[in-house]
Amino acid sequence: MLLLIAQSVVWEVRIDGAGNDLCYSMALSPGGNPVVAGNYGNALYAAELKSEDGSFLWQYIFAFPGDGRSNVKSVLPDLSDSTFVLGGTSYPYSGDDQACGFVAKVRDGSTVWMYVDSADGCGRREGFSGVVVGGDGHYYAYGTDYETYSADLFTPSRRFVLKVDRGTGSKVWRYQPGGYSYTAATPLPDGSIVAVGFGADAEAQRVGADGGEIWSITPDNGKFWAVIVAPNGHPVVAGIKDGDFYVAQLQRETGGVRWYHSRNGADNGDDVALGLSDDGYGHVYAVGYLDNGINGLDAYLVRLDTLGNPLWEFYYNGPFNSDDVFRRVLIAPDGGVVAVGYSVGPGTGRDILMVKLDPESGDTLWTFVYDSPYSLDDDARAVLYGDGAVYVCASSWSLPTDRDILVLKVADPTSVAEAQRSAPPILPLRDGVLVRGRGLLRVYGVSGERYAEVWVSGEKRINLKRGVWLLRFGNHTFKVLMR
Repeated sequence: MLLLIAQSVVWEVRIDGAGNDLCYSMALSPGGNPVVAGNYGNALYAAELKSEDGSFLWQYIFAFPGDGRSNVKSVLPDLSDSTFVLGGTSYPYSGDDQACGFVAKVRDGSTVWMYVDSADGCGRREGFSGVVVGGDGHYYAYGTDYETYSADLFTPSRRFVLKVDRGTGSKVWRYQPGGYSYTAATPLPDGSIVAVGFGADAEAQRVGADGGEIWSITPDNGKFWAVIVAPNGHPVVAGIKDGDFYVAQLQRETGGVRWYHSRNGADNGDDVALGLSDDGYGHVYAVGYLDNGINGLDAYLVRLDTLGNPLWEFYYNGPFNSDDVFRRVLIAPDGGVVAVGYSVGPGTGRDILMVKLDPESGDTLWTFVYDSPYSLDDDARAVLYGDGAVYVCASSWSLPTDRDILVLKVADPTSVAEAQRSAPPILPLRDGVLVRGRGLLRVYGVSGERYAEVWVSGEKRINLKRGVWLLRFGNHTFKVLMR
């Protein structure tokens, strides 16, 4: 069933630096504003945009003296102290094209501290693919040395995870198992993380908060591109295996495969899973593409149950019968499934593609395709939901300025506004709080460690001990003092 509902662009902001500008990541600020991150010419870039009109609240532009394009690969809020943590690639040495990873803590567009990973040397293109906030509140950056890679050569091997102290910005330890690339990582509540990527084969490792390896698996003939932790505490990985779209849930304690789902496109070319999300009830959503021959690449989304069985599958083939790809998927506060990527149009190159689906049936609620005025490539790289709308960050070609960062706020006509509730979403009780609404509740201690993560649908009571707690629910962060 296709519901013909019109979307509208509330606002759009084009960020044009000196040369090629790219968007890699987005996050919501504690005030519910979108924060985008990438590169501004050869400089690091992040900015917070006002949700109402897209005006800048702050911009962070940091240039290194080296000869290369520094970039922010991921941005995350640190809810314990209203800062953001950035991770990516830097070129710290004057006149040099040797790259190093970096992690920075930023408040209101100013650097609190920055760690540049040069003490251990830098590779040809060494850098961090991203950073996560661990269950212990510290920062875990994961990295790669991707320009030294070729099909038959994996040396020097520089796949690594680095733990950085959140208060001082100093390195705590470095884990470096060898191989080529870490592409994604996710924290576990005990302070360990699961990092995934690939070398000669797919790679997944669980690393403890002390830097020790808990387990390691290397499925042959594969690559992993995404990882999340399901509500049951077990990690779910996504990528490609034996040329097919591949999603698997791994056993938390050993790394063994609990279940997997794979799909082979009609043309038997490479079919790849690129993004993951879950709805808090154990259902996993995976997106990517299948190679279907005459149709080119078709965007693909699947909803899986707690045993990895498909509940429904969705395919998108654009009217041009060319390449269509989903990169990211998220669950809206009303439960709807939003996937973004690109669709190649007739004479317009890549256009931003976004769909919203009913979570139970997989029916299309709406489809949104956006071609910039220049009819050149527009490729959505990040998405988040807030204020009853979808925020999309894309890399968009323009004339005569090459590639720009493009940020869109797109109204969601099918959203169910949480603001219509008359009662407050967080109600303090004597020994905890009562949470009202629908969405994912994250509870943090004042030092930044994650205490709990619970899906709320209706009302849910959360018991809390004495002290100060930070509760992230919907688009807002609430501070609660338990006496």
